[in-house]
Amino acid sequence: RTIERLFTAGPDDETPLPRFDKIKDVMKPLSDWPVARGRPEAILIDAWCLGALPVPPSPPLNAVEKEDADGVWRETQNEYLRTTYADWFASFDAIIYLRAPSWDLVRHWRGEQEVTLRGRALTAEEEAWIDRFILHYERITRSMMEGGVKADWIVQIDEERRVVSTTQARHY
Repeated sequence: RTIERLFTAGPDDETPLPRFDKIKDVMKPLSDWPVARGRPEAILIDAWCLGALPVPPSPPLNAVEKEDADGVWRETQNEYLRTTYADWFASFDAIIYLRAPSWDLVRHWRGEQEVTLRGRALTAEEEAWIDRFILHYERITRSMMEGGVKADWIVQIDEERRVVSTTQARHY
């Protein structure tokens, strides 16, 4: 709804912009949301699996998937990627996918992000939470890294987060 409001906003319309608290894994209170006035020229969305395509069925990949031996969670993810999310992704003028060099670096960078957000080193419990959290996204992320993504541009980055290459590649 926020994106729709921004697309249709008049010059004096105000649109609250949602904010997410990554440390608590919840939306921040509405009172903490900044407000955009008017219709923006561009809307940028930072999302982990933006543009992801459904992933073909296969045996469980990690410990979290083994807890869902029947694949109910994986099939639910795929159903959303085939329907609701596919429609949402198609509404964008462009999708830019930043492809990390490896899954291990994705985990490392997620840990760095937590350290930055918290302003301190992580406890063993927090490290374990991150390890489990990212397992929910491992299959989709690995698939995207191997080409399972609809994107206008794929930006390959290296271990230092430098751009290595850019490829114009809309997959439809």
